[in-house]
Amino acid sequence: MFHHTCVTRNPDDPWSDNGCVEGAPFTLAHPLSSGSLQPTVDWSISLRRPSGARANLNDAHQTALNGAALLSSFGAPSHVVWDWQHDGPLPLDTQKFDDLTPWYLAYVADSAVAAKEPAWRNRFFPAAGHAVFRSGWGTDDRWLLLVADHGPARKTLHNHADGTSFALSAYGEDLLIDTGYYKPDARQNPITMDAASHSVILVDGVGAPKRGLLNDWGDTDAFLENTKDGDAVAWAEARTAYQGVEIRRGVAFVRQRYYVVADRIAASSSTPRTFQWRAHLWAGHEAGGGYTLLTGGLAGGGSGVRLDRGKAGLSLLLASTAGPITIEEPPFTALASPHVHDGDDGTGNHAVVDGKVQAIAPGFLAILAPYAQGRAAGDPDAPLTVSPIDAGSGGAAWTVVGPGFRDVAWLRDPGAAGALALPGGPALRTDAAFVLVAGDGSFALVAGGTTVALDGVTLVSDNHDPVVVVTR
Repeated sequence: MFHHTCVTRNPDDPWSDNGCVEGAPFTLAHPLSSGSLQPTVDWSISLRRPSGARANLNDAHQTALNGAALLSSFGAPSHVVWDWQHDGPLPLDTQKFDDLTPWYLAYVADSAVAAKEPAWRNRFFPAAGHAVFRSGWGTDDRWLLLVADHGPARKTLHNHADGTSFALSAYGEDLLIDTGYYKPDARQNPITMDAASHSVILVDGVGAPKRGLLNDWGDTDAFLENTKDGDAVAWAEARTAYQGVEIRRGVAFVRQRYYVVADRIAASSSTPRTFQWRAHLWAGHEAGGGYTLLTGGLAGGGSGVRLDRGKAGLSLLLASTAGPITIEEPPFTALASPHVHDGDDGTGNHAVVDGKVQAIAPGFLAILAPYAQGRAAGDPDAPLTVSPIDAGSGGAAWTVVGPGFRDVAWLRDPGAAGALALPGGPALRTDAAFVLVAGDGSFALVAGGTTVALDGVTLVSDNHDPVVVVTR
């Protein structure tokens, strides 16, 4: 029998309700087969990038687990062994942090456990604030992580102001990144901690409040909501508020092939301000690779950037319900925010791009379409054709065309036109804030509305849920 001691329990928020009773008796269960350890390992495996490294959230580096495979002898499924065997950065490592080689020899026999990849792909963690979208578990699969943490998950000494931010990898390359942990002054917070160092929306150049030292939490809560899993479409929303606006960022993973980011903004002021839709590219400067800004303005008001690396590339196309967007790079200073990063290759600089618009409460609609290099037209992993549609005042829309499909993504401000004429037909009608529809009507996603009809055929009607996905 053991007895609790609460001397090390911090009485400050968020630990004030820890429930510890001084001197209360308890029985110590085996830590490898009980409690929250195995679910925590599953969370970590869910967040693994296609390379095998964990997402470098907050102050974390891109690293791998050491010791999780031991849980296979204490009731955990065999994917803990698969994760260890397919850990690209540290293949079959048993010595990171601590030398666990004797325990691996005793508990992880190759013949004893048939290692299998996890049974899931997409995973949603509302309490932790993480949504992971992936096409599979191979090094060439598509992967995106959306962040929206709150409460105790946010109020930690290592937290960054990154609510609604995202990172993306595909076809063996990292393409959009989290900037990691760069701290040139040991007495201060890392300069990558602040909002500008993440792929978020800035208002007049400002994001969520900066963190202070120790438990001066700063920042603001974000919430992961309205998650939907599926093969044709998966969806999650990250909601937060700062600088007098509420931002609801929805991410759709479509056909396990590309992503749509739909940002709906509500403002408490009627004064126009400058909004910057920011993306951190794994290209340029010390990051390598190349990128091209699409600054000419596409028909229908779209702009964007094309990123190319050795194995993969990304077409990032951006439009706004407030009209044409200006794509530009913020001023560059080496080893300073927002361009500095600390990643696999050490400290360096990378490209940052902003889609800027002056408005009261603009909506943003982005298509993130990765592709494999060297694929011929018609190959399913060749570049997709993404084209803007003129959706009129208060609207933004794109068509995404690939082998055998044409999809439409449409974002509307309140009061915007409820009909959209697609090039070559058919017509689309809705009262929703956002819709994503397959051109053949095989699926439809509706957010913030009740109906959608394609060429007069009703796909969704009388919907009362915040988000609904239908397939047929």
